[in-house]
Amino acid sequence: MKDFKVISNSVERTKEIASKLAKYLKKGNVVIITGELGAGKTNFVQGFLESFNLEEDIISPTYNIVNEYTSAGTPVYHFDAYKLQDAYEFLQIGGEEYLEKGISIIEWGELILSVLPKEYIQIKMSKSEDDVNSRNLEFIAYGDSEEYMGILDKLKEELD
Repeated sequence: MKDFKVISNSVERTKEIASKLAKYLKKGNVVIITGELGAGKTNFVQGFLESFNLEEDIISPTYNIVNEYTSAGTPVYHFDAYKLQDAYEFLQIGGEEYLEKGISIIEWGELILSVLPKEYIQIKMSKSEDDVNSRNLEFIAYGDSEEYMGILDKLKEELD
């Protein structure tokens, strides 16, 4: 496991951090975002998707469990696991197939960890106690994958 923390002082900075992460990901990569309601998970996803030049209205998949976006041939799947009854429901919608076909970014991913690959990046987001606009972001690479550890090394270097 490899990890590092960063503070974002604005929605714009959160989106910028997400955009920087997005450029290092490729088909088959999985990112889960965890945090309380209002922590900025959807803002992070918006910045992530904007890095692929997706100018559509990007929203949390409130009524759909997954929204699919495609840019330059790379499918990006944005899941919201909050609405799932359990991890089995993720399998019922073909979730495993999505994971193989594109980049998957999963809000509330901690709810379906049992059916996700053993290697992924988790972003733990939390509100700052001192500043209503600030967010604490902790990036963690899980599994033995040199790939995910390398992604976090590059991201950390870029953010320092």
